[in-house]
Amino acid sequence: MNKKRLFGIILILTYLAIIIILVLNTSIKYNTLILSESEWNKIISNRNMSTSISIESIEFNDYNLLVDNKNSIIYYSVVNSNHKYNPSIKYKTNKKVNIKINGSITDEKIEQSDSLKIIIYNNKEYRIYSLVATNYPIINIIYKENKNDTKKIPIELEIFDNHTHSTRRVIKSDGIFNIIEENKTYGFSLIKKSLGNNKRENHISIFSEEKQDEYILKQVEYTIDSSERHENNIKLFINNKYIGLYSLRPKERRINNFERNKENNR
Repeated sequence: MNKKRLFGIILILTYLAIIIILVLNTSIKYNTLILSESEWNKIISNRNMSTSISIESIEFNDYNLLVDNKNSIIYYSVVNSNHKYNPSIKYKTNKKVNIKINGSITDEKIEQSDSLKIIIYNNKEYRIYSLVATNYPIINIIYKENKNDTKKIPIELEIFDNHTHSTRRVIKSDGIFNIIEENKTYGFSLIKKSLGNNKRENHISIFSEEKQDEYILKQVEYTIDSSERHENNIKLFINNKYIGLYSLRPKERRINNFERNKENNR
C-alpha cells in the first residue's frame, strides 16, 4: 500500500470518527421540542401507553437530571443562567423513540410541580414523564434498603448545587447513612477510600467554605416563599424517590479535652 492511499484511508477514518462524535453528542434546544395541545393529543390517540420504553438518562445544559422511572418523574434543579428557560438537551433511551414536551419553562411553572410533561414515543407506544423544575439544590441518597437496619447504612450520595455562585455543581461521595427519625431527621457522614482500600473521612464543603464530613438533614415543616428561601434548604431524594424539603446543616462537632485546651491556649 503506497503512502498516498494510506493517507487517504486515514483521512476518511478521521472524518468518520468526527461525524460519530458529533452525532453522539448532538444536543437539542428545549423550545424546539414543544408541541401544541392538538399535536400532543394526536400522538396519544394513535398509540398505547407503555412503560416498556424509558428514559435512561437525560441532561439539561450538560448536567444530568434525576430520573425516577418507577414513578415516571424527571427532576430539574434550575441553575440561574441565560439558558435556564431553553436548555440544551441530550438523552438516552432504552429503545429508539422520539421526544417532545408540552410547554415552555417559566418562573411560574418552576413553582408548579406537575405543569410540565415530557412524552417519548414510537410508532406503537408512548410514555409520559412529569418534568418537575425546582429552584432548590438536590441531594440524592442511594442505598440498598434494609428495614431492619436504620444506622450505619452504606450509601452513594450525589448533590447538585444550583446556587448562582457555586464553583462545584456536582458533588459525589460514598458515605454512611443514619435514619434518626423516619421522614423527619437523617444524618450522613462522608467517606472515601485511601491507599490500601481503607476508608477514611471525606471532608467536603457543601454550600459553604467550611469543609465537613458529617451532616444533618432535617425536614422543613413550613412553606417557604421562594424569595425568602434559605440557602441551606434542599430537595431530598432517597433511591431516586422524592422525600421532601429539608435543611442541610453540618453536624455539631464534639470537642475533646485536648482540642479544648488547645483552643483556650491560643
